[in-house]
Amino acid sequence: RTRMGREVMASASVSVTGLTFKYPHSSGIDALRNISLEVPRGSRLILVGENGAGKSTLLSIIAGHHMCPEGSVTLFGQDAFRTPALQERIALVTAQWGEAVSSLHSAKAGELIKSACGGELSDRGKLLIRVLGVDEGWQVGTLSEGQLRRVQLAVKLSQPRDLLLLDEATTDLDLVVRRNLLTLLFEESVRRGTTVVYCTHIFDGLEGWATHVAQMSAGALIRVCPSSEMDAIAAAAGGGEET
Repeated sequence: RTRMGREVMASASVSVTGLTFKYPHSSGIDALRNISLEVPRGSRLILVGENGAGKSTLLSIIAGHHMCPEGSVTLFGQDAFRTPALQERIALVTAQWGEAVSSLHSAKAGELIKSACGGELSDRGKLLIRVLGVDEGWQVGTLSEGQLRRVQLAVKLSQPRDLLLLDEATTDLDLVVRRNLLTLLFEESVRRGTTVVYCTHIFDGLEGWATHVAQMSAGALIRVCPSSEMDAIAAAAGGGEET
């Protein structure tokens, strides 16, 4: 098992053991191969790797979107696949959200965020609108990719969660908005003990943000290192600054 620091299993937000997974009709090729990982509560893990390394698959399994017959995933000490209540403690943000709201062409950004907040715009919702630079009057069907991403993040983060899984969730954001979001996530981690797993290929501005960095390749977890080794991992993973 790959441990991040000396934390024991009981203090882990995420505990993955012997996880192997293949998609149906995949010609027997494993999408994930014997993954074992523990992510302590309140940590900020950056997950890197080439396209097809298995990063998105791992996050979707942790989020409970795929059953996995080989291996186990425990969240906050509970079985991720047999504890439906865990979904209230997790937020998964992926690049697919724009497709999910394509039918809401005439919906206003403010309406979506209010709905996600529970019907009324909460203080947290107001904070997210400010941090992400969202205009409540934006009409979903007219938004650019970057604007839609901001609305998505405001919706997905509108309720406080204990585990945030971000799969290339900042790709379409400009540098200022991205920096503001990362600052908010850092503060959530420190103040509330929120655990953040952040899959990205953009390392600009991440200095001092993460607690750990994990590298995947060809469905396997290669290494988990302290954030002080991020430059070396970024170079190996082909990451860099946003262009």
